[in-house]
Amino acid sequence: MTAGTALLVSLTGTIPVHYRALSYNIPIAIWLPFEFPTEPPIIYLTPTNEMIIRKGTHVEPGGKCIAGYFNSWQSKPEACSLKELLEFLQDVFSREPPLYSKPKPPAPAYSSQPPTSQITSTSSQQQQQQQQPPRPPLPPQLARSLSTNSSLAHPDPQSRPTPPIRPPLPPPLYSQSSQSLTPSSSTPPLHLRPNSNSIQFIPTPQLGLTL
Repeated sequence: MTAGTALLVSLTGTIPVHYRALSYNIPIAIWLPFEFPTEPPIIYLTPTNEMIIRKGTHVEPGGKCIAGYFNSWQSKPEACSLKELLEFLQDVFSREPPLYSKPKPPAPAYSSQPPTSQITSTSSQQQQQQQQPPRPPLPPQLARSLSTNSSLAHPDPQSRPTPPIRPPLPPPLYSQSSQSLTPSSSTPPLHLRPNSNSIQFIPTPQLGLTL
């Protein structure tokens, strides 16, 4: 068989099989060559990401099916058909499944201890803090200036002077004017009061004298 390009027809689907009282669907791809049905079809397994090809008597590691029926097709193509080939593969795969599921990775074991990298970083930070020398105290003049600036910037609310108490407001003016204008019912005004010091003249009758 020489290498080259050729026009092929592709058919994809699944072959139902029964294995240990369970049903499985084997995915396959059928390629029909240009000389079909004189030449036998080419069949490959098409596993999913969760499947692995199992090498066997009728399957290559790459997934190509090499069942004995293909030899019969090449010798007597008129006595073979695609339907009989699929039935033959169904019987073979029921006895020897060509695919199986990938084993699931074990779940990671959770530990209560922190990771080693975290312990190393924590210990290195503690060592750096221990290696740093303590800071020297500030000079007296600088410390006093800093405390003065902080007290001016943030004065104590309790040290603020309290404002003086305001004097009471005078009574309303309209009340005085109303009292002065309202006459008293018990005391008469001055110009109507009797004056005890005044002298009252009582007229006397004049008598006529006869001479």
